[in-house]
Amino acid sequence: MRFKKSIFRVLTLLPLMGILSLTGYGGVLAATSDANDVYKNKAQEMKAEAIQFEMAASKIKPYEDTKGFRRAALRMAAQEKQYDAKQMETAAR
Repeated sequence: MRFKKSIFRVLTLLPLMGILSLTGYGGVLAATSDANDVYKNKAQEMKAEAIQFEMAASKIKPYEDTKGFRRAALRMAAQEKQYDAKQMETAAR
């Protein structure tokens, strides 16, 4: 019985919370816009790092890295940075 009363109370408060957020009393929206900017900036930094890793991998000549371990490691690091940048961009939305 007590469980049903608590659900009913929560359901009656939901419209009130929606009205407060539309009138500007929801402080969450202001904080999320700042967080979105941080995520976007971090994503741009990660993209730049990925480009640097790709450039470093392309500068290594095959005779300098005969088995390709260094080039593969740099390309893998670039892919990880690109993936992390995409994750940051989706978090910013």
